[in-house]
Amino acid sequence: MTDRTKLESVVRTVYRARDENDVETIVANWGPDGTFRIVGNEGMGPITKPVRGVEAVRATLQELLNDWDLADARIVSLHVDENTVYVHRAGRVRFIPSDTWINTDMMDKFTFEGDKIVDFLEFADTMLIAETAGLLTSAAQRQ
Repeated sequence: MTDRTKLESVVRTVYRARDENDVETIVANWGPDGTFRIVGNEGMGPITKPVRGVEAVRATLQELLNDWDLADARIVSLHVDENTVYVHRAGRVRFIPSDTWINTDMMDKFTFEGDKIVDFLEFADTMLIAETAGLLTSAAQRQ
């Protein structure tokens, strides 16, 4: 049986490191073949492509850290079920290149082997992300 207190501690450490732009602390908690993916239609481009392995995860997370400030997002709820942790976060998020702020909710699913993350899925409003990042034209801009 997995120690739920340990898993919750790892998740909170990862979020704290995310807020501090500390990619090394984040990947120190990743399994060697761990995966990361923002869930969404692959037509949304590279933001929804899964990556595998610490180096690929590090590179992807560093890009996200460079572009997105999630420090104002807070944990609304956190649930541990066996080796899986589910987290609902909400708050203001900033797209750094254009200094654009949006309010949003995210659901994260961490799967662990021991105390290492082997799979991380982030469920977010990919349409809002793509519009904010300039990957898509918003409905308001099309009119």
